[in-house]
Amino acid sequence: MNFPSLGGITQESPAFRRGECQAISSFAERALIPSFDSVAFGWSRIDADGNVTVNGKDFYWPQAAGDTTPEGIIDAAAGQGTAPFLMVYAGDAAGELTKLLETKDLRDRAIHNIRKLVEEKRFAGVVLDFEGLGMNDDNPQVKQKYNEFVSQLAAKLHPSGIQLALALHPQNGAFKGYDYATLGKIADLIVVMAYAYENEKQPEPLDRVNEAIKLAVGQVPKDKLLLGISMGSENAQSVNSKIGLAKRYGLKGIALWRLGLIGQPAMAEMQKTVQWKSAVQVTHS
Repeated sequence: MNFPSLGGITQESPAFRRGECQAISSFAERALIPSFDSVAFGWSRIDADGNVTVNGKDFYWPQAAGDTTPEGIIDAAAGQGTAPFLMVYAGDAAGELTKLLETKDLRDRAIHNIRKLVEEKRFAGVVLDFEGLGMNDDNPQVKQKYNEFVSQLAAKLHPSGIQLALALHPQNGAFKGYDYATLGKIADLIVVMAYAYENEKQPEPLDRVNEAIKLAVGQVPKDKLLLGISMGSENAQSVNSKIGLAKRYGLKGIALWRLGLIGQPAMAEMQKTVQWKSAVQVTHS
């Protein structure tokens, strides 16, 4: 039986999940979008002042190219049965994420602006990719602040039928500021970003990925968990070993980072083990 991939969240970087797929500089692989259950568009972020922006350096709302507009891509994905998610990225290198989480006015404004943008652009959901919390520090206060933000955002999104997914560092990584058990009760989906352990240009160590999944299923229902797979690390020879772990633990599916990095050889290999939403056209060289 083929593994039902749930979108990958794949990314179009600016896509998300059959995963889900995520998109940054992903336009070249946009034809894959109908194959996924959902796609997360990485077109927004938290800026240095703690505000939501669509004009960031790496995560920004793209310009139209002739008749091709961002809104048209969103609507086309939805029309093909692939749920479009808005990804909101934040890092904490300059303390911008901590500033947001610790400042009530910034939190309230960010939540308002995320909901407004999602509703105006007709997204089906939100992916929060808030990275860098708790560097080598299992601080309960850091976890609590993020829990509160996620809870407040969910309370604004869920009544309108908007889903909330969270991309989280693995519990066996360097960043300890994520309360999987609580977040798993609030969010609709949890993406375990089981990568960036060592050299991000080589396949991730299978034992570390296995450990990350084992820790996650101990705290979050399996039907909410997606294994995050970085196609910047994996290749045609390694990717199915990661998918095999997701199957072994009975996870909901996989989330691929990202469109633009997948490539035809890896996609051809994944066809052997993943049940895609629609036919995947792979050109063999």
